[in-house]
Amino acid sequence: MWWVVVYCRTGVRSGQVCAWLQQQGVEQAINLSGGIVGWHRQGYPVEKLDTVGMVS
Repeated sequence: MWWVVVYCRTGVRSGQVCAWLQQQGVEQAINLSGGIVGWHRQGYPVEKLDTVGMVS
């Protein structure tokens, strides 16, 4: 089985995207609660990239 983990800065927008994905039939979509900020506050590693890319 596979999972789609969706995240944003705080978890609000990614929660909306997860809900939309699930409505589209992607049952394996899960939201990273608290976003990347919450992840970092919990002490998990965050790697900053030098460049930002757009997904098309």
